[in-house]
Amino acid sequence: MLHHCRSFRDKSTVGTLLVGVLVLLALHWLISLEMQQDEVARFAALRIPDDPNFVPFRISSIEDLPTKGVPRIPRRIHQTWQSAMVPTTLQPWIECTLTGNTGYGQDDSARELLKHKYPSLLPVFENYSENIRRADTLRYVVLHEYGGVYADMDMESLKPLDPLIIKYSCFLGQEPYEHSIMDTNFQGLVINALMGCRAGHPFFKMVINILPDFSHMWNVLDSTGPHFLTYAYRTYSKTYPDYSLNHEQWSLPGTCRILLSN
Repeated sequence: MLHHCRSFRDKSTVGTLLVGVLVLLALHWLISLEMQQDEVARFAALRIPDDPNFVPFRISSIEDLPTKGVPRIPRRIHQTWQSAMVPTTLQPWIECTLTGNTGYGQDDSARELLKHKYPSLLPVFENYSENIRRADTLRYVVLHEYGGVYADMDMESLKPLDPLIIKYSCFLGQEPYEHSIMDTNFQGLVINALMGCRAGHPFFKMVINILPDFSHMWNVLDSTGPHFLTYAYRTYSKTYPDYSLNHEQWSLPGTCRILLSN
């Protein structure tokens, strides 16, 4: 009888402790939520004076692009997803990209490509802790092997890509100014959501070669993403002393181009 009572008290104590822990977690969540709401409210109430001398960061000129000519980058669009079941919410974006760029092909064998033609990269690829790191790696590999244009599935093609692939053998996108300065304090940040290149271009060969050196980086932006690609571009640019760097554009004449953001 005494043993039975002691067991009952032990179970009751454990149950009380669990309830107490749950209550504390709930209170912590509520307090954190209230603090976040207060922070947002204080930020919204800030009075930021207008500076009459402030010059917004924007495109000041638009370069001339050809309308006819032989493409230097093949008409091939690459898009990757973690499986063959692409969410229906992304279908309109995919269709828009293909509709606005007729005559472009697609290739869905990126993973097999990595296994058969880039075996030295496979251990790094398999050991990545996040799928986004593998997705970044695949887009670099497939552009180097096949050439073409890589575009994230949530990108919308407002104009045909032909003028770009006719003029350049390699082009990269640039993050909006607000993203690079206000979010990461990283001026001139390259974005890997839209890239185009001919097959075998030395820039992407270098990107693939240095990927293992950054695999230990904790942040995906530093290991395979925009920060990594920006470093790769700056390193590659040192080979070409004639490239220009200013607030509007980075360019390597006839070789690699970073597009303006708008």
